[in-house]
Amino acid sequence: MTDITSENMTPPIIPLANEAMSRKPLTRWQAFAWHFGISLLIFFVLLFLLTKVWYPGFFFDTDGGWEGLRILIGVDLVLGPALTLIVYRPFKRGLILDLTLIGLAQLICLLIGIYIVHSERPLALVFVDDQFISVSQGSFDFAGTDSAALKTFTGKYPKQIYINMPKDKKIRKDMRRAQTHQGPLHARTTLFLPYDDHAKEAVNEGGFSLDEYRKNRPEKSKDVDAWLAKQKFDESKIVWVPYTARYQNSFIILDRQTGKILGHTPRQFAE
Repeated sequence: MTDITSENMTPPIIPLANEAMSRKPLTRWQAFAWHFGISLLIFFVLLFLLTKVWYPGFFFDTDGGWEGLRILIGVDLVLGPALTLIVYRPFKRGLILDLTLIGLAQLICLLIGIYIVHSERPLALVFVDDQFISVSQGSFDFAGTDSAALKTFTGKYPKQIYINMPKDKKIRKDMRRAQTHQGPLHARTTLFLPYDDHAKEAVNEGGFSLDEYRKNRPEKSKDVDAWLAKQKFDESKIVWVPYTARYQNSFIILDRQTGKILGHTPRQFAE
């Protein structure tokens, strides 16, 4: 019979699981904070894309940047972390599965939101028929034209485009009527020309001075003067051109000499 002593006895092995269980678990609010922090990092990346790439400059105000921002905030910063706060409870049976499902749900909703925001971004700013119009993919789809034609134009998106309308009023009228079956002029890629090559023509065709604006809209004169006092524009060196965007109409400001786009006016001046 073998003598069993304390010297040859094998020490018991403590499972790693027991060690893990001995650690203090996250509280509900700590879990929420971790989830919110990770979501916040993702949000900052998307915010950069939203404001600098997809809806740069004044397009953020005029073409849905704010609306896109609300979608991303709701999906990324509210939905996921809020569900974690509701569901999380230390040592809850099935907690890992619950958190996995929350992550998947948030990811799916976030991808849908990104798709919507990205697909509705402005692709071009087109000067046509004495005004500027911002154009998204939907306009090209409606016209049955391929937005890929924009790749041939230099510069960042949204591309700056000029359409040379004929001087003859009857021909112009016929072109406007043809939009009902040929698609809108601002999405007819076969008419597109680089704006930089025709910027001065845009000034002459669509531009008007602030004196002309005041004459036609005397009730807005005080508001315009107050706004100009806060800007760096020299009134004698700029013209305004009507601007139609997805979420608001206003005026685009052009340099009188070069036709360079300098910015846009508040929406109330066009109301």
